[in-house]
Amino acid sequence: MIAQTISRGTIQRVENAIGFVSRMDSNRAPLMLTTIATILAWAVWLLVIGRTDPATVGGAGRLLFYLALFTAVGGSASLIGLFVRRHHPERTRAISIALRQGTLTALAVIVAVFLQSRDLLTWFNLIFLVVALTLLELFVISLQRRAPEESTNAG
Repeated sequence: MIAQTISRGTIQRVENAIGFVSRMDSNRAPLMLTTIATILAWAVWLLVIGRTDPATVGGAGRLLFYLALFTAVGGSASLIGLFVRRHHPERTRAISIALRQGTLTALAVIVAVFLQSRDLLTWFNLIFLVVALTLLELFVISLQRRAPEESTNAG
């Protein structure tokens, strides 16, 4: 049913996007896998939204909802990060940064959606979440900068 609703133009745009992402790096398999997984995750998430009743769905349905949303948002944010860093001189580092920040973005969205589902999402909680994830990102960056210094001092 989903395949019938997708137009040729949509398929062509997806193929162009996949082609663009795959040309970014000589190792195309991980980028292709990320792109395909992201598209599939959005499709699964939309199916869960459209086909399930939140009042009657059990724990497995909620888990599928959150996992599909996490994968879809994380993959999308990572692909956007890769697009932004497409001219970065160190491609493996750019991929690592994009994946890490995509994961943090997905985590922020999942926590916000979960808090909203429990009627606990407030501006204070949202600000706390953003500050906590920003501090986590800064901590990871400081660890990465410290690692090369320690290896040169040890030798």
